[in-house]
Amino acid sequence: MPQADAATVTAQPKPKRRRTQQERREAGRSALIEATISALCDVGYARTTTTEIVRRAGCTTGSLQHHFGAKEDLLLAVLDRLLEELGAKYDAFAGLRTPLGERCRFILDALWEIYGSPRYMAVWELAIGTRGEPNLHEVVLRHRAESLAICERAWRSAFQDVTSEAEDISDLMHFSLTILRGFVFYNTADRDQALQFYGRQIRLLERTLLSELGRTGAAGL
Repeated sequence: MPQADAATVTAQPKPKRRRTQQERREAGRSALIEATISALCDVGYARTTTTEIVRRAGCTTGSLQHHFGAKEDLLLAVLDRLLEELGAKYDAFAGLRTPLGERCRFILDALWEIYGSPRYMAVWELAIGTRGEPNLHEVVLRHRAESLAICERAWRSAFQDVTSEAEDISDLMHFSLTILRGFVFYNTADRDQALQFYGRQIRLLERTLLSELGRTGAAGL
């Protein structure tokens, strides 16, 4: 029997590794969380129904109940995921020791990546939309307080060489967050124009922050 020409032999693809039950479970759970975040951002809290969530996730209501038991459990999982993402961003600037001007720019840009992201609208939707559900709303507020506490620890760590009152450092953080989060509701029709506007405002905030911190002095200023 003649041998096949090596050039004509088609390599057989390696069989795909079958996912474990745990991997499938985590994938299904993650899909539901991401579907909920996208629904909150796209259609708002009131229209983020279980029907809308499972449609976006490509699964069934039974699957949602299997993974989370109730919609409230899913919403808490959304908050946990967003809090993890916030914590990872905050970790990036904790303990920075670059010159103060570079530090201010890096931190504000990192914070804008958080609060300027479309995903952050999910937090606002949960904070506002759950006001008529006292128990769930209380949990949402606790998550928000926890995220602020994480940010404040990172902020203080980044500016621990600044000789200023702790309250002043904390106030500058809250002032900066107020400005950055407020941009979410400052809409302009033209996207390119909006990006230019936000860029100018962040640089103005950067100069203000540097001025306030510089008045008290910092190593490497």
